[in-house]
Amino acid sequence: MDERPPAARGVRLLGPGDPLLGARDKERLIPDKDLRKRIWRPIGSPGVVLADGRPAGLWRARKQGRRLTVETEWFGDAVDVREEAERIASLRGAELYDA
Repeated sequence: MDERPPAARGVRLLGPGDPLLGARDKERLIPDKDLRKRIWRPIGSPGVVLADGRPAGLWRARKQGRRLTVETEWFGDAVDVREEAERIASLRGAELYDA
């Protein structure tokens, strides 16, 4: 009997304070040392985009009035984050704005 959990599917935007990003073994999540420095900053850390359970990029949200803009920076190929970004906008009482 295989007791491993199913593989992660889909896209998630993890905020900088997400418990996964607060784990001690950051090297397992992000093997690249320079990239780890960009993610875990003393002030103003970005969030991490997970695609099928793997880090795919960084993201930041900026709210102006009722508009929320989500900026991304990709490690490789871009993925569609619109659905997740719309959820975040809704939670912040805003509408997603495409610049």
